[in-house]
Amino acid sequence: MANERNNLLNNNFTISKAKITEVELNANKGTIGIENIAKYTYTFNNKTYKKTVNIHYRSIKTGDCYKLKIANKNPSIVKIDLNTKVKCHE
Repeated sequence: MANERNNLLNNNFTISKAKITEVELNANKGTIGIENIAKYTYTFNNKTYKKTVNIHYRSIKTGDCYKLKIANKNPSIVKIDLNTKVKCHE
C-alpha cells in the first residue's frame, strides 16, 4: 500500500498548499502516549479536504500555509511539506 501511495504521489501529482486550521500540542493518542498534531485543509477540484498530521515543530501556527503534494488520481493521498512555508494568498 505504501508503494502504491508513493507511486501515485510521484508520478501524477499537483502542487498546492495546505492551511493549518488547528494546532494541538500534547493531544491524547489512544490510551497511552501523547503527540503534537496539526489539522489542515486543502482544496482540489473545488472540493475541500481535511487532514491531520503529527508535528514535531512547535513553530507551526494556526493560519500558516505549507506546500502540499496531491495525487491527481486520489486527492485524499497527500504529502504536506512542513519545511516549506508558502503564502496563503497569491
